[in-house]
Amino acid sequence: MKYLAILKDSLREAWDSWVLLGLLALSSLVILFAAQLSFKPQTAEKTMRYFFAQNMFQQPVMTEALNSRKPEKILGMRGNWSRFRLEKVELTRGEPDSPLSDYALIVAADGRGFGMGGNFIVPAIEVQGKGPVEKKKPVVDTKADIAQLRTLFEDAEEIGYIKIDAIEPIADDDGKGVPRYRVNLLSTPNTYRIWGTEPGVLFGLFTHEFFEIFAEPLGWRMYKLAQYIIAVGSWIAVLFGIVITSFFIPNMLRKGTIDLLLVKPISRWLLLTYKFLGGLTFIFLTTGYAIGGVWLVLGLRSGLWANGALLLIPSITFFFAILYAVSTFVGVVTRSVVASILLTIGAWVAFFGIGMVYRGIDLLEKLEKVEADRKEVDGQQPKLAEERWAGGWTFTTIKVIHAISPRTEDLNQLNDLIVYTDFMTGNLGNMNKFDNSNRSWWDSLLVSCIWIGIFLGLASAWFYWKDY
Repeated sequence: MKYLAILKDSLREAWDSWVLLGLLALSSLVILFAAQLSFKPQTAEKTMRYFFAQNMFQQPVMTEALNSRKPEKILGMRGNWSRFRLEKVELTRGEPDSPLSDYALIVAADGRGFGMGGNFIVPAIEVQGKGPVEKKKPVVDTKADIAQLRTLFEDAEEIGYIKIDAIEPIADDDGKGVPRYRVNLLSTPNTYRIWGTEPGVLFGLFTHEFFEIFAEPLGWRMYKLAQYIIAVGSWIAVLFGIVITSFFIPNMLRKGTIDLLLVKPISRWLLLTYKFLGGLTFIFLTTGYAIGGVWLVLGLRSGLWANGALLLIPSITFFFAILYAVSTFVGVVTRSVVASILLTIGAWVAFFGIGMVYRGIDLLEKLEKVEADRKEVDGQQPKLAEERWAGGWTFTTIKVIHAISPRTEDLNQLNDLIVYTDFMTGNLGNMNKFDNSNRSWWDSLLVSCIWIGIFLGLASAWFYWKDY
C-alpha cells in the first residue's frame, strides 16, 4: 500500500506536467499510422528477383535482408552476386504467384550489365600462319558456376524459407555460348515471410505505382518498419521519461514535503526505492501502451505476429532503469531538476558513445579476419595477429572500457535483434542464425544491473545520512 501511495503521487506529478498526456497522444498517432498501412503480395517473378543483384554495386535485396547483421559475410560474397541474371520464372507446382507453390528459375551466368564475364575457362590462342587470330569456343566450368549460384540461396535454405531441389545446366540453344542454369526451388511453410510485398496506405484504399519502390520481402519490410517506429519511439519515450521523472526526487526533497514523509513509519532507503520503482512503473506503462499497440496493428495488417517483440516492454524499462538510477543519484545529491536532466542525458550520450565505438572496432576486427582468411586462400601471407589494428593497445583499452561500463547500446542491439528475428522467422531461438557477434547478452544485463545497484546504493547512503 505504501508503494501504491507513492506511485500515485508520482503519476499525479507526471500528469500535472502534461508531458505524460502528450506522450500518450503521440503513441496513439504512431499506432494509428501503423494501422492504416496495407501490404500487397507481389508476383513470383518479382519475388525471385530479390535473390539477384540489380547492378554490380548493390547486393541482392535477399542477401541484405538475411545478412544485415553480418557485414563481413556480405563483403565476402561480392564476387558472386554480380555474375548471375534471372531470365525467367516458371511455375512447377501449385497456384501462380503463391508462396505455397514451387518454381523453376532460368538463370544466365553472363554478368550482363555488370562489366563481368561468365565463369569461362579460356584456352590458348591459336595462330594459323599469317591469318587472323582465332579463339576456340570457351569452355564453361559448370561446377564452379553451380557452386557460386547456390550461395545466392543458401542463407534462405539454411533458415528454412526454401529448399533447393536441383541446379542443372541448360543446353546452349541460342548459339551465343552464354551458360544458363535451371534452379528448382521448393516452398516451405515459411516462404511467405520472404515473399515480395508492396506497401499501401489508407487501409489499402490508395495505391500507386510509386509505392513499388518500397516493395521488399514481407518479413524484412515489417522489421524495417517496426525498427524505425520502435527505435524513434523508444528514444522519445526515454527522453520524455528522463524529463518527467527528474521531478520526482527533487520534489520529494522539498522543504515541507520531505518533513511529512520522514515522520512516517518507513525507512529512508525504502522510501527512495519506492520512488525509483514509481518512475519505472511510469515508463513501463507508457512503453507497454505504445509497443503493445504497434504489435497489435502490425499483426492484424500483415499477418506476422511478432510476439517476441513484446519483450521490448521490460527491456526498454530496464534500459530506462540504468538512466533513472543516475537521475536518482544526481537528484538526491543536488536536489536540482535541471542538474538531474542534464547529467542524466550526458551519461546517456557517454554510454551510447562507448557502445558505438566498441561496435566499430568489433566490425573492424571481423573485417581484418575476413581479409586474413582471403589471403590464406590466395596463398598470400596474412598479417600476424599482433600486427593487426584489432590487436593493438587502443583496441584493448576500448574493450576494457566497454566491459566495465553500463551496456545501454548492447540493450539497443538486443532489442533490434529480437524484433529482427521475430519478424523474419517467428522464433527467437533463431537469433544465433542472424547474429555472429558472439556477444554475451547475459553479461550485458549483469554489468548494467551492477551499475544500477551502485547508483542506487550511493543515492540511498546519501539520503540516509543527510540531515533534512
